[in-house]
Amino acid sequence: MELKPIVSIDWLQLNVAAPKNLDLKFHLFYKVKKLPYSTRHFKIVEEIFRDNMRIATITRVPLSKVIDADTILIKFDNWLLYSVNLFDYVTEFLTLNSLTFRSISRIDFCADFQKFHNGMVPSTMIKNYMAGKYLRLGRTTIGNTHFKQIELDLLHNGLKFGSNLSDVSSYLYNKTLQMTLIEWKPWIAEKWLQAGFNMNVDTWRLEISIKDCNKIIANTETGEAQVLNDLTVLQDKYTKLIYGCMRDKHFSFVIKDNQAKKSRMQKLPLYSNSFSKYTIVEGSKMIAAKRADKIFIKKLEDVNNDMRGKDFNFNIDIIGLKEKFISICGLENWARYKGLL
Repeated sequence: MELKPIVSIDWLQLNVAAPKNLDLKFHLFYKVKKLPYSTRHFKIVEEIFRDNMRIATITRVPLSKVIDADTILIKFDNWLLYSVNLFDYVTEFLTLNSLTFRSISRIDFCADFQKFHNGMVPSTMIKNYMAGKYLRLGRTTIGNTHFKQIELDLLHNGLKFGSNLSDVSSYLYNKTLQMTLIEWKPWIAEKWLQAGFNMNVDTWRLEISIKDCNKIIANTETGEAQVLNDLTVLQDKYTKLIYGCMRDKHFSFVIKDNQAKKSRMQKLPLYSNSFSKYTIVEGSKMIAAKRADKIFIKKLEDVNNDMRGKDFNFNIDIIGLKEKFISICGLENWARYKGLL
């Protein structure tokens, strides 16, 4: 029986706003420890504890006027990210401490598994890719593995696309080996045991790191959309959705043959599920799209007004189309302000 990959969040850093007048006072549930150093951009670094467990590290009081004075960066501890109620825990933390969510600065989605869907061991896939048997869809800049003890070309224990500065990077690596060499994380190993993984076999991880979260995941069949830069991505069903979509876009391969175009080559069947009905809309395109969307919505309203009293059924269809389009584009507040809803 094929074991399902374990999809998780492995890194979470939020940009939030401090309370009015920068009067930050933590709820009595939390204890604060100020650290004796600053960062390049922030004067104060503090660790936050609850029930004697560190849950987050925050940086605040910007040293540059370019950064808003009320800006606080929160990086949640790794063990907390594997909690079942992560969404509830994070939202409660923000609410109790009067912090206002602004954006996700960085989030890493990952999946742990021991074999790909086609039965291939990841080290074999890496070896074949390095030998030129497979081609990656999209750009193919290879980065270095982040644990230097491993020789990539000799042991084939890691393959990374993108760098630490990339908006999105993908990284396949031997997680068992990495935790053995660097830090064993029992909360991760416990997840493996619960999923029925063979602890005598290496577990691998495919990690998608996202620093530009200004994206929308849209279902091309239903029109439903999920904003990436939103705390709802911490809920399990959205975590799996976004991981799958980003995985398909950034870590998919074809089997090399004599054809000139990758799109005509046979796809390497690494995954059991496909997210082909979803599309990822990048932030740079969303700004231009919003203007065009607003124009289109106004045109629909003009048509609706012109046809009022002439064709009742047509009016109903136009109103339905307009409301659905407004919802897909996330323009409800704008539409209400303009009297279009």
